[in-house]
Amino acid sequence: MCYNAMHMEELRAESQQISDSFGTIGRSKGASVASSRQQISVTVVSQYIADGLERARDSQTEAANLRERFVLGTSVVAAAAAYAANT
Repeated sequence: MCYNAMHMEELRAESQQISDSFGTIGRSKGASVASSRQQISVTVVSQYIADGLERARDSQTEAANLRERFVLGTSVVAAAAAYAANT
């Protein structure tokens, strides 16, 4: 199972646990429970988005590091080829 699918499953489980805990409050506070559920849902989504952005940032950093290594390696190969051509 890929990381994304596992993470979504964790979020679903957390959301279900939160939903279950609200079920024990009772029906007399229906409006406030619905409002609280919506607020918690937004919190879960904000956390999911924050985690995704952090993973994207890490991927960008890794890509930049690989690119730097590739450019450096290409420069070394080009310099070696130029040196070999001149000797």
